Amino acid sequence: MDRNNWEKRKKLCVDEIDFRDIDLTKYPVDQAYMTACIFDGMNLNNKDMFASLICSSTFRSANLEYADFYKADVSYVDFTNADAQNARFAKCECIETVFAKTDLTNASLFDHADFREKVLILVLPKIRYFEDEKAREWLISYSLTAGEKNG
Repeated sequence: MDRNNWEKRKKLCVDEIDFRDIDLTKYPVDQAYMTACIFDGMNLNNKDMFASLICSSTFRSANLEYADFYKADVSYVDFTNADAQNARFAKCECIETVFAKTDLTNASLFDHADFREKVLILVLPKIRYFEDEKAREWLISYSLTAGEKNG
């Protein structure tokens, strides 16, 4: 559906729904309001959730490859063990969102962010939230390298 014509259809508006037995492939969920819903273990490949409010929902062990959460509010959402390869989370609201053991390979987490030659030392206190050892090591080495260049 053309996003410019979104006003022509009604938006999905639900609270506390377990979607695990519903085939969502036929239904548009972009710009939807789905709070405290369960999507655990679902196959949501390529699902467009653009600008949706999905707060307090769970996507545990869901397949979210190429899913589009651009400008969505995924605050308090649990993505534990989800496969979110190539998913787009850019410009998302992510307050206390859980990505424990989530595969974010090639996922878009920032839109047009350029961290070259930046001092990222202020990021270090938050690094404790990165359980992925490689990501943590990269952030620490990059932060220190950028700090040395600028300091």
